[in-house]
Parts: sequence; C-alpha cells; structure tokens
Amino acid sequence: MAKPETVCVYIEPELKREAEARIAELGLSVDEAITIFYQRLASICCDPFSPHIPNAETLKTLEQASKGEGLTEYASFAEFLEKLD
Repeated sequence: MAKPETVCVYIEPELKREAEARIAELGLSVDEAITIFYQRLASICCDPFSPHIPNAETLKTLEQASKGEGLTEYASFAEFLEKLD
C-alpha cells in the first residue's frame, strides 16, 4: 500500500460540524468518508453525488405509498403513458 497523503481544506465551521455529525451517524470517520468520496470520484461507474439519503418530502411519499395512500392504478403501461400527455 502506498504511503497516505494529506488533504487540507478550508470549510465553514457550521458545515463541518453538520457533515461530521452525519458522517458519524453513518458509522464512519471523516478519513473514511473522504476516502470513499475519492474512490467514487476515481471510479468510472459511480456518481459521488447520487442522492442516497431521501429528503423529507421523499420520505413522506415513500411512507404514503407503503400504506397504499395516494396511489393511482392503470390497466396497462400504455394507459399510464397516455395519462402523462
């Protein structure tokens, strides 16, 4: 394994605190989170900015859908496509 290098960044204190809290919730250290981010950037197949943590509106929608609330049924995919127009 190659010798690790140092990354030094300047960031707003509040953003740093919030990000470190989220990183801790995920069970990671800051070093591990940055390493994962760099690995994803270096990888051809991964987008480091893909939204894996849903926002409040998405969580509410998923909860409603799991309860069967607000769903629309279609007889076929073609019917669904017709309703989009």
